[in-house]
Amino acid sequence: MIGRLGGQAARRAPTTQRAAPSRWEAAPITPVAPEIWEYRIGGVQVIRKWFAFRKRKPDVEWQTPLNDMLPGIWPARWTVELLDLINVLGLLVALEPKQDQLLDKVTAGPLITTDDLKDLRVLPVPPYATKEPKVPRAPRPTAGSPGVQETFDFPS
Repeated sequence: MIGRLGGQAARRAPTTQRAAPSRWEAAPITPVAPEIWEYRIGGVQVIRKWFAFRKRKPDVEWQTPLNDMLPGIWPARWTVELLDLINVLGLLVALEPKQDQLLDKVTAGPLITTDDLKDLRVLPVPPYATKEPKVPRAPRPTAGSPGVQETFDFPS
């Protein structure tokens, strides 16, 4: 068994017996419960996004030549990562009822008032905490920009 998921294991499905199985033979990972496959964070389907970054042409904005460096085959570590991801999502799904209960308790509990915060000296906010953030400096000029010295020749 690779991992536990609410009493179920996420593991490679058994393949039919052959005399000499290929070292790189693909096998599906089953079972993956629908609520795990559909699990979303911020509206993004987690497992689908995980696969999108590991395709031959990943669904990622090209940023550097490192984006072009992809393995020629499916690395074994990706299978381990996928099994870990499935199990973590399964644990999160299993926690949802307890999370709902906790949220209900928090929302049904007493509210913290402005007076409570004043009594605790959280309010009023001290002046140092209300300072405007500093505006970032302008980027340094690049070669070829007006006013940029392109050589180390100094006037005499």
